[in-house]
Parts: sequence; structure tokens; C-alpha cells
Amino acid sequence: MPTPKDRDAIERSLVRKVSAALAGILRGLRLLLEDSTPPTDTWWDEQSEALSVVLVPELEKAAHAGYDAVGFPSDDTPIRDAIDDWLLVHGPELIKGLTDVSREALADAIGDFFEGEGVTLQDVVDRIEPYFGADRAMRIAVTETTRAYDLGDQVATQELRDAGFIVKDIWNTNMDSLVDPDCLEREGKESKDWPTPDRPPLHPNCRCWVTHSIL
Repeated sequence: MPTPKDRDAIERSLVRKVSAALAGILRGLRLLLEDSTPPTDTWWDEQSEALSVVLVPELEKAAHAGYDAVGFPSDDTPIRDAIDDWLLVHGPELIKGLTDVSREALADAIGDFFEGEGVTLQDVVDRIEPYFGADRAMRIAVTETTRAYDLGDQVATQELRDAGFIVKDIWNTNMDSLVDPDCLEREGKESKDWPTPDRPPLHPNCRCWVTHSIL
């Protein structure tokens, strides 16, 4: 089954925006290194804020799309509160994790460069480029869109259950060559038959989602 179109559109938008943000960080790093200036904590904080501006609004859209896909009518205020509460926790954790990975990659690469050990600026850029390139942007966008979409789904289905409905969760994959074997094992199965209670994303780049039988 193909992924929902609205979720795919958000994912594509996020890929573009994260790619641009990471490329901007790499350009900034290169300018600093050309001046033999290591990035400061304040500089990294500014890059984290730039990532947050890109990521958080798109994740909010994905969460609302996941909620809307269930089709349960409700006052928007509690939905927004639940999504905002999640973003308040997950957003900073996500941004910190992404920035920490980038900082560690740079720290590992620039020691010899600043010590004059025959390492060129281009050597450093080549080494850290994967942390700011298209593949990482895609991985972030796919994984986090899936996570936010599922959060919205969980908010909606909890409302249904609170209203007295019986809701059965059913795993969905794209059923293509990119599907991870662990996800494929869950395809079409109700949650009671999943090997673990874990929900999408089951792994980085997971595009799975959950649909429902509602009684």
C-alpha cells in the first residue's frame, strides 16, 4: 500500500528544507575553518536554532496529518495541546541529538588541521560532508516525518478509545524493495501479532504507518 499522499508531501518538503539547512551549516563551518577559527558554543546554538525553525513546523504538520487520517472529529484545541506537548519534549531532544552528532564529527576531523599536521581544509570538509549531505537530510526527514505522523495517529486513536470505540491497529509498509525485513514481518498484522509493541519508525528511514479497524 502506498504511503498517504499528505505525509509524502510533508516528507518531501522536509527533505528540501533540511538539506538546505545542513548545507548552510557546512558552508558556515568552511568559512570558519578558512579563518582558522573553531566554531564556538554560541555558533552551534545558532545552528541548532536554524534547524529547529526548519524541523518543528513540518513535524507539527505531519502530526496533524496523522491525526486527520484517522478521521475522528474533535475540538482542535486538545489535539494541538497534545501535539505541542510532544514537540516541546521531542523537538529539543531531536535538535540536540542532531547537533551533537555534527559537533562530534567535526571535533574528530579538525584536531590535526589546527595542529598543522598536513591536513588540508578540503580534507576536513571531505571527512565531515556526509554529516551535512543529502543522505543524512533524507534520513532525518523520513524518520522524523514517520515519527510525527504516528504521534498524531496515536492521539486520534486514543480519543476513539476514550469514546468507547474498539480500535485495532494494523501495520502498513510500502511493500517495495526498500522495506526492512523487520517491518515486512508486520505487514498487514494487528498490533497483538507484532513481535514487539514498537510503532513506526522501527528504524532510521522507516516509512511505515498504522491504519485501523474501528468497531
